[in-house]
Amino acid sequence: MGQIQILPELLVNKIAAGEVVERPASVVKELLENAIDAGAGRIDVAVEDGGKRLIQVTDDGAGMGREDIALAWTAHATSKLSNAEDLLAIKTMGFRGEALASIASVSRVRIVSRTVDNEAGYEVSCEGGDSHEPRPTAAAVGTSVWVRDLFFNVPARRKFLKGTSTETSHVCEQLTRVALAQSQVHFTLSHNGRKNLDLPAASNLRERITGLFGDELAQTLIEADSDERRIRIQALLAPPDMSRTSSKWQYFFLNGRYIRDRFIQHAVREAYRGLIEANRFPVAFLYLQMAPEMVDVNVHPTKIEVRFRDSNAVHSQVLGTLRERFLKSDLSSRMRIEQGEGGQADGEKTEQIRRAVADFLKASPPSQAPLAFGPGSGGYSRSRHNKGPTGQELREELNKLFEADRQGSSSTTQSERLEAQAEPTIRATAAGAVLQLHRMYLVAETDDGLIIVDQHALHERILYEQLSQRVGRGQVASQQLLVPMPVELTNQQRAMLDKVQEILSQVGIELVDFGPTAVAVQAFPAMLDRADPGAAVQDIVDRLVEMPTDSAAEQVLEEVLASMACKAAVKAGDKLSEEEMSQLLADAEFAERSSNCPHGRPTILKMSLAELEKQFKRT
Repeated sequence: MGQIQILPELLVNKIAAGEVVERPASVVKELLENAIDAGAGRIDVAVEDGGKRLIQVTDDGAGMGREDIALAWTAHATSKLSNAEDLLAIKTMGFRGEALASIASVSRVRIVSRTVDNEAGYEVSCEGGDSHEPRPTAAAVGTSVWVRDLFFNVPARRKFLKGTSTETSHVCEQLTRVALAQSQVHFTLSHNGRKNLDLPAASNLRERITGLFGDELAQTLIEADSDERRIRIQALLAPPDMSRTSSKWQYFFLNGRYIRDRFIQHAVREAYRGLIEANRFPVAFLYLQMAPEMVDVNVHPTKIEVRFRDSNAVHSQVLGTLRERFLKSDLSSRMRIEQGEGGQADGEKTEQIRRAVADFLKASPPSQAPLAFGPGSGGYSRSRHNKGPTGQELREELNKLFEADRQGSSSTTQSERLEAQAEPTIRATAAGAVLQLHRMYLVAETDDGLIIVDQHALHERILYEQLSQRVGRGQVASQQLLVPMPVELTNQQRAMLDKVQEILSQVGIELVDFGPTAVAVQAFPAMLDRADPGAAVQDIVDRLVEMPTDSAAEQVLEEVLASMACKAAVKAGDKLSEEEMSQLLADAEFAERSSNCPHGRPTILKMSLAELEKQFKRT
């Protein structure tokens, strides 16, 4: 007797369940997709014990008659495909026909369904793959599915399920993905009899995002769209200062289906490069539509991964669409003063920040007429007798504000925030309403409030863009050093320098051998007269060694320019004259992207008069 044998159908279904059904959330996903394919306008989901005990999904879709419901448990039985050619034109959420059979093989399932043409519905049950004949029953039009005791007959799988709260969060996330893709459907979710979500049908994507994530996030989202090469893109993008510590706030959809795709993820990441710090992730909702024949959705049993016919075209269009929109947007950070939730510590912190801003404004009114800068003092004197905050107090509060903005918020609670503005608002007034605080920050009046500027970060961005433009025109002038400056290198660093010699020449850096383990800087860009050439080259080498070995030449060039700009920019602690401060703010007006330094840190915080009035209880 041969060793190869045909597996029993039940075992085949259990194996398939291992691919399709990972946890309760996987069951929810499959049942939601079936309901959407049935044309449901409302879908109600109820779970108990995180879905381990019960998952119930009820829809008002087309329903099933007796013949169809009898085949519901049969593996690879589907109404969505009839021949191989149909695989090239998938327009439904499901199509493989293995979901119900897989689910039924590892749980106790009951289905009740009725079509609009029938006065009565039909009920069918299945336990561990053993089904019963359909029975007539009273039912509303649509379908209800009960899945109980998931993995009751596969204890090895059941013991790997997590706790109730973890499984519930996965169910919520699964419904969130489907709800974001199907905003025209009314969804509800209940856990242990308590309603967690109620999402009425939305008229647009922003409205659906509001229902899921709150108005604070939804109202800040920047819309971008394009329609080229048979690819339609619609995106809602959070400003850089709302970045997160993980990529789970990125939602990508293709033809109404949530997907994960490394090409799209990389394009989004590239679009935000230079706008957020390297360890942060942007918040993005991205919707793609294309002809079914341009993509293969039959790559994975869960259909979460796809294969594009032309991945480079998708990457290019996503990146171009987002970058073009960002260039037209004001991405400056807004000053956030968190509101306490009743706790004494939170209230005191908010009040301290409010007092610091209030004292500064009282001491420095918009007219600035009483101000006189003390020569060489590093500060300013006032002809009035009113007292402002002490230097240490204001410095501490400003540091808190910048630190909060750099870190962003990783929770879903709402905080006070300003609406995005469409155009730059920096205005250095003729009366000289620009102050340098502790040789670190500049404060200036704007058309509708004030800004606080990180002098190093803003100058770094300006120098970076000036360098980029000159490199693009081939007009980077080098200045020969009177004495070449040596830089000691490791073997790895020396190998890296050999690879990027051409790029360094482009930016005006000339190096010569200086012994077996060193090079010497012989020429350096003339416009970077503030920088130490040796230290700048050392910093460039250190950064390049940390980059992936397969980095494109463009990325290497950008990293070199960013490093050079950082070394040449004014530092925290440098005293600026009134002319230098005004010039710095004036240059920001002509920068392509003045909101962030090349490494993604914010350069400017804005606060409107309306927000100030709100903080001072005037509204």
